[in-house]
Amino acid sequence: MRGGLEVVILADGFVISFARRQLREELRGEDLDLGREIAVFCEKHEISSKAVHLFIAEDLVYGVSLDLPLRTPDLKEAVGLQLGLILPFSEEEALSAYSVQRRKEGYRVMAFAARAKVAAGLVDELIEDGYTVKGLYPENQRYVTARMRRRKWALVMPGRQNKILIFDGARLEDRLLLAGEKLSYDKLTELSGTGLILHSDPPRGSSFIDAQPLLSETPLLHEFNLLPDSYRRPDYLKMVVTALVVLNLLALGSMIWFRFDHLTTQIKQTDAKIAALTPLVAEVDKTKAQIKKVEGFVTTLKDIGKNPDLIGIMQTLTSDLPSDSYLDLFKFDSKGRLLTLNGYANDLTELTGKLKNLGEVRLKSTSRRKDRNYFQVEIALHD
Repeated sequence: MRGGLEVVILADGFVISFARRQLREELRGEDLDLGREIAVFCEKHEISSKAVHLFIAEDLVYGVSLDLPLRTPDLKEAVGLQLGLILPFSEEEALSAYSVQRRKEGYRVMAFAARAKVAAGLVDELIEDGYTVKGLYPENQRYVTARMRRRKWALVMPGRQNKILIFDGARLEDRLLLAGEKLSYDKLTELSGTGLILHSDPPRGSSFIDAQPLLSETPLLHEFNLLPDSYRRPDYLKMVVTALVVLNLLALGSMIWFRFDHLTTQIKQTDAKIAALTPLVAEVDKTKAQIKKVEGFVTTLKDIGKNPDLIGIMQTLTSDLPSDSYLDLFKFDSKGRLLTLNGYANDLTELTGKLKNLGEVRLKSTSRRKDRNYFQVEIALHD
């Protein structure tokens, strides 16, 4: 995104910049039209770019750090429940994203959320005005650049509450709020476990390092994209690379089949002459060994991608599930032939009884949601 447009969404306005702070304007007001303001900004500075990265000011996002056990059955659900405890609005009104780091003692999760109305309308307006919205991130991600990739560091972002973000390289490890407390360098060094503490607006004479030079570098933007999937344009480069890989695999498969056919023909011709051409027997044995290797590889290729009869399973579920039941999640482990179902039902005994047509049924867990039984069932499918 080097040289692209960036917009920081504030509670009462916007900050528009281009080429990583070389050009910057701060606009305040409740009735600002972001699309029009960007058009004026681009016309003034002779900018032709239509790609925009959006950032939500740190005071407008909610963050939580979680430590979850490795046996957590559904990380997305667990993160949603935890966010629901801190958000002053419903989960349906939220834009959220999270990152997961697996450790020996469990999962370390960082999650962010913002009220959808803060940004969703702006995204729609920009798209209608012909702009491409590349992503929507918490403001702290503007400071995560390649320079900090191998370092333990912290970032102080003052506001209504002082935010201290602790990074291990490019990965956010923790986010602390210190409301009303004086931020001393020594105290933050102790809290964050590092002496490399940057400040977005360091007080004069303090030991903090000015974080503004990071805004002249290209941000990595690897995590916490709050932009809903429905607004994201396809990654055409990734699609082209995938298509090229598929074409190469097809070409390789064709070469293998042609080679296999050629070797098979050679074997037939050689077998017909073995009686009279004894000296060629050793060569034939060698050729047969090569063919066996190719046959094994071809068999492996055939086995790759075999899918279970998921359509038949879904038809069986449609006909056998009780009429008052419905599914929320459907997972299939092809190696273990295990089918996992999550959903809602009134009578769990009736449900498990009807699912026995598919295989051995095990009720893994139940809970009460929306005044109904929420279940997780595991089925070892019949061979």
